[in-house]
Amino acid sequence: MKWVTFVAPNSSKPQIGWLLPQGSHKEPDTVATHSGLPHTMLELIEAGLEKAREAASRPPETTFKLSDVKLLAPIPRPTSMRDGY
Repeated sequence: MKWVTFVAPNSSKPQIGWLLPQGSHKEPDTVATHSGLPHTMLELIEAGLEKAREAASRPPETTFKLSDVKLLAPIPRPTSMRDGY
């Protein structure tokens, strides 16, 4: 599963979603999302792997063609790694 942070068409607010595998949806390269997802990728990571699996197992409420969204860095504002060596 590939998680993404993106801005949907006609929106300015970043959100997270996942890429649907090719062949699992009527259009290839599709980004899926639903209202049960955390607001940011960092919140999803902090919630844990099981929460991510659970979130992605639900049917998507909204899908977008990948070519219609603007992809962002997965974690636009990461926490500091200043002392992480």
